Amino acid sequence: CASLLLLMGAAVSGLAQPVELTYWPAANPFEVALAEQIAESWNQANEDVQIRVQPMPSGNSSEETLLAAIVSGTTPDICSNIFPGIMGRLVHARSVREIDDFEGATAYLEDRCGKVLLDSYRHRDGKLYQVPWKANPLMLGCNLGMFDEAGLKPPRTYSQFLEAGSRLTEDRDGDGLTDRWGSYLDIKVSWFKRLFDFYPFYLGASRGQTLLTGEKFTMDDAAARDVLEFFASGFERGMFPLAYWYEDPFIQGKVAMKVMGPFHLVDLERKAPPGFRFSLTPLPTPDDRPAGSPVITYGDPKCIVVFSSCKAPEAAWRFVRALTSARADLALVEKCRQLPVRRGLLESPLFSRLFAGNPRLADFAGQIENTRAIDASIHVVQTFDILSQQFEASAIYRTRTPRDAIGAARKRIEEVLKYW
Repeated sequence: CASLLLLMGAAVSGLAQPVELTYWPAANPFEVALAEQIAESWNQANEDVQIRVQPMPSGNSSEETLLAAIVSGTTPDICSNIFPGIMGRLVHARSVREIDDFEGATAYLEDRCGKVLLDSYRHRDGKLYQVPWKANPLMLGCNLGMFDEAGLKPPRTYSQFLEAGSRLTEDRDGDGLTDRWGSYLDIKVSWFKRLFDFYPFYLGASRGQTLLTGEKFTMDDAAARDVLEFFASGFERGMFPLAYWYEDPFIQGKVAMKVMGPFHLVDLERKAPPGFRFSLTPLPTPDDRPAGSPVITYGDPKCIVVFSSCKAPEAAWRFVRALTSARADLALVEKCRQLPVRRGLLESPLFSRLFAGNPRLADFAGQIENTRAIDASIHVVQTFDILSQQFEASAIYRTRTPRDAIGAARKRIEEVLKYW
């Protein structure tokens, strides 16, 4: 009897043990501090489910770290540092849970993000495996001191951009060498560089049409050609320097226009010289684009997933809802200066005071609903790698026409998809 009572006591004690879930945020100190704050509040209010925060382990990239964890069977329960471009691999490996399976999840996320934006994060099978969490909408930053000096206004169209860039490109000291440029593009061929020049401009030109639908290459060729022709014209006029920069040339006053995200604001606050003024405007679009229509841009988002290895997925989903609550989103903006993928940010009384004191951050917030992610395909990296090579050939060095470059890219990408 005594033994039976001991066993019963052990069983009851075992049942009383709380569920422990491991949560990986990004390893930067601001997000770790935010994660610990939210987890502490959660743990105090939910004795049955305790969250253990573990910053994502270091590696060459977060994508490499996650894939290594899948192979070694050491994935966390929840991670909020998911690049949508890796989702194709995660789904193919059956390593993440379907979000639609959680009760009320679809309605909750449609209310938070809006249906159109949420659907852009769905996998090719129509299911949702990632929760859009935060985004960095890309816009055009303009040095107002340079623009005022030249009597210019921030550009809305490609022709306005090229005209302004040409007038702002100068030899200021008379030594025969250009020392101030209209704008700047990173000329490295690495595939991910195209996420911050070709892709956001392409999304604006194509009205939000991404590159892959399912496993079909559905790029808008005319829009892609417009973008390459636009960049080629800029390089031909000398308004994009053929150089690498280790310091921000926009802050240094060496370039007048720059593609920017909210992540640039901290550096601008810390490093910009006294009197430095800049404005933000949507990225320019082709001249035939009607004025006043929303300009779609790349959102540079990060998402949240629940891994298939999670033993308490319903509990994990409850915590994901806490991570994406309005109060948690407010803390994300306050502590990290990053923007939640939440519609109506500028109209929300909860965020109004914060945006009133941060007008440039408010400019970015106004673009959240006009963002798109990268396609969740296992071929997305190779697709951008091929496009980056053609970008270099046609726009930078002009050894191939934009029309030929897009044709060559389409042929090669479709060969890859067909082979797969």
